[in-house]
Formats: sequence, structure tokens, C-alpha cells
Amino acid sequence: MNTTEKREDGTEKPVAYIAMEPILGGELFDYVANSGAFEDKFCRHFFKQMLMGLHYLHSKGNAHRDLKPENVMLDNTGNIKIIDFGFTCNIAGRNGSGMNQTGVGTPGYMAPEILMKQAYQSNVVDLFALGVILFIMKAGHPPFSLAKEDDTYYKLIATQRADLFWKAHSNKKPAGFFSEEFKDMITAMFQLQPQMRICLSNIVGHPWMSQEYPTPQEVEAEFSRRLQINKARAAEDEERKNTMQNNVADRRSRRGQDQDKPVFLNVDDIPDDLQNVSNCKKLTLKQYKDSDNKHMNFFSSFDEHELMTQIINYLNSQNSQFKVSERSFKVTFESQRQINADQSVACDDDDAENEEENKQEEAEPIYEKCQVAVRLLKVNDKKICVDFQKKSGGSMLFYDAIAQMKHELSLCNNTTLDDE
Repeated sequence: MNTTEKREDGTEKPVAYIAMEPILGGELFDYVANSGAFEDKFCRHFFKQMLMGLHYLHSKGNAHRDLKPENVMLDNTGNIKIIDFGFTCNIAGRNGSGMNQTGVGTPGYMAPEILMKQAYQSNVVDLFALGVILFIMKAGHPPFSLAKEDDTYYKLIATQRADLFWKAHSNKKPAGFFSEEFKDMITAMFQLQPQMRICLSNIVGHPWMSQEYPTPQEVEAEFSRRLQINKARAAEDEERKNTMQNNVADRRSRRGQDQDKPVFLNVDDIPDDLQNVSNCKKLTLKQYKDSDNKHMNFFSSFDEHELMTQIINYLNSQNSQFKVSERSFKVTFESQRQINADQSVACDDDDAENEEENKQEEAEPIYEKCQVAVRLLKVNDKKICVDFQKKSGGSMLFYDAIAQMKHELSLCNNTTLDDE
């Protein structure tokens, strides 16, 4: 809708408004993260809707290029809606060759050809990302960190050892957790060479897609159950934010009085009443640059001491090993997770009697690690950038680690670079 906006000085300027339908059910990501993996029939139901949406988009000559659970929403009746078309492109490519070059998307969902900086077919990489989403819906965790030949899991697909890929992911899960039809379809969607992957029409006709679907009543009940869990989690988050806000005000009033807790101060701007505090750590607050990675940071109106305190409190709550720089506002910590452990599903009673035998067959635990640096950077006198950098280790674990930290520090994430 085109109209005009009247300014305070009486002048007018042309503006455009876009009216969009509200999507009230929330992100698919929250449904998996908060209430666990889906049964096969519900995976099939939602996956079919995603395929229909993607087919429509592709039929109009466009590709999404950033499909992930965060960009798949559910409306208030539990129907899938695909959002965030910021990376959408024409399937034909800029030169009409049908190939694209720009490396965009979210790393854990990118097809290998994008990660290898090769030309790619945008509609083909959409299907690869959809396969990752389906795996997460079913298993409750990602199939691999990155679709690269040196990835612990993906290399098994890339080197045609899919049997070992599924054996590793079936560890500590009930027998038959992944059906043969599911394994066959996902393996075909994850192939290293794009021309070897299953196409959309063949996915629709795959045997896994023709199996049981939930009734409308079952979909409604499942959606309602999970929605209530999401609402409860949101209420918990709101309570946590309010508690954090009260703690912030309390700490500000007592700054410098707790001798066992450090006070983090900018060496160039130390208040007079804190000049001689014994537990003061005088650090350099480096300047923010526009070239810094805007996708791996957030902005806050909190001061440097409060931000450092929140970061350290969070890391302590996670029992993380970390180190605070002696010179600048930087905290380095290590994140790790066992990648061959059961992450979502308990064994059935029938499997319990074989538990002792299974223990003997269990592989040694394999840990994925990454080292993360969190820096505070001065934007101006009222704003600080909290910047995340991967120093070493797995990229997917890095993204997961900072996503969790950003979630826990959401109260601090209270402004943007462009806000006055």
C-alpha cells in the first residue's frame, strides 16, 4: 500500500506499507528444542507441507537459500509457513546459466558445493537444507556439523559409507528408530555430488512419503501439546529476564562493595569513586569497526562491567572453562559435546534387558570441541557491541554455543547498531 507520512514539521514523504498475515504458532525450531523430536508420521505431515511450499517457490522461478527450522513457522492451526526470503534468488542465475555463485545461508544447512565455494543450483541446495531439517525433526539433533568431507559424520556419506553414518546415529536409540525407507531417502538427499541427489518429484514419490500420516485430530492434539510447552518455556524466559533485571539493578547499587567479585572498568573512563577499589580490573575497551562480523554479535546499552558480569555468570552456570584477558574486555571459553551420545531418545523396555550387552558394544565417546572468544567493543558512549569469534574447532558447535549464550543474555541484547 502506497501512502504518505506527515512529519512533525508539516512536510510529507512517500512511504510504502506491506500488510502480512500474522504467524502466531512460533518457529519449528522451538517445537523441536522445547518438546523433542517428532514421530515419523508427524515428520511426514510437516515435511510434505514444506515440500509443497518449496515446490510453489521453485515453480515461480525462485529459490530460498536459507532454509532452517528458524525460518519455518507454524500458524495458529499448526500449518507450515516458510519465512525470511532475504537470500532468495532467481533459479536461472544472474547470467541465465542456472548456476549461482554467492555463498549465502546458514553453515549447518549448506550443501557441500556452497561450502566448497563452487557454483551451485539454488533449487538443489534448498532440497539439501530440507533434508537436514527433516533429520533434526526426527532425531532431535543435526546429522553433522558441516557438510564437508572432513566432518566426523558427513565424511561417511561423502565416501559412500552410509551404513556407518546410520550406525553411528543409531547408537543408544531403539532398534529400528530410523526406518530403512527414511535412511534411504535421507542418504539420497545428502549425497556429495549434486547430480546424485534425489529430486523433489522423486522425494514426493519415495516409499517413506507414502507411509502413515496423522489424522487432523492427531495433528491438532500434537500441535496443542507442543504449543503449551512453548508457552510455558516463554513464561520461564520472561521470569528469568525479570530476575536478571532486578539483579542488574542490585549489582549496580553495590558495585565495588563485594571484595570477592571483580569490577571491570574501562581504563580510559574510571569513575572517581572507584579509582582506588582493590578488586578493580582495568581493561581496554577496543573500538567497534563496521567491518566486524554483524551476524556474530549483538548490541547492548549495558555498560562493560555489567556485560562482563553477565557473561562470566553464564559461563560459571555452564561449568565452562574460561579465561578473562588481562588487557582487554575479552573472555575465551571452550565448548564441547559428545557427538556419539544419545541426544533425544530413551531405550524401550524391551531393550533394557539387553543394556549390559549394549554397553560392551558402545564406542568410546567422541567429543567435538570449539574455542570461542567473546569481545566487548565500544560503538559509542551509550552502546557496546558483544562480538563472538571462533578461535578453533567445529563451526556448528560454535553457532550452537553462541546461540545458547545469546538466548541466556537476551536481556542485554536490547538495541541495534542503527538505533540512536
